[in-house]
Amino acid sequence: MERSDSDATIRNYTVDITDQLALTNAVEQAISELGHPEVVVYADHSTTLPGFSTIGVYHPQKIVKDFEFANLALYTTATVLMPHLQRLAQSNPAANPCFFVNSEVIAHRPQTSNFSKSMAKAAQASLVKALAEENKGVVHVALVMVGGPINHFNPLTSPAYVGSKFWDLYLQDKAHWEFEMNCGW
Repeated sequence: MERSDSDATIRNYTVDITDQLALTNAVEQAISELGHPEVVVYADHSTTLPGFSTIGVYHPQKIVKDFEFANLALYTTATVLMPHLQRLAQSNPAANPCFFVNSEVIAHRPQTSNFSKSMAKAAQASLVKALAEENKGVVHVALVMVGGPINHFNPLTSPAYVGSKFWDLYLQDKAHWEFEMNCGW
């Protein structure tokens, strides 16, 4: 993985990602201040913790909130940014527009002790697959499926290793774009 140029600008935008209007405004503000992106990495932070969504005990409103974090915010982000990535692909053949989503293995291997997050991540994977199909050959849309919590002490889920997977996806030739890359499982 390479570091960005020293003149790179990094800004934080604080927003409730479940508030679609506020999220849309924040993304549009970032575009106006920083310009159009070539790469988008969507990484939500779910509200549940392992073992805290027991079937029959977990409140239905929390299921809705987990879905909002993993899916509605992703949908809003994609709705705002995908047209920019599509235009970039059309206007600059040398560009490599990408929309990547950091997800978790529970999308494929549900955990009964964390069923709500498992459902939300499975739905998220479905949404990302639809985005990939809709943008095939234009924008590289892919999932990085992490096999556990991001952890500096685990070499397979460390921030540097997970980041390297996004970089690997970015470097792929258009003819060989992968939809999913596994990390730590």
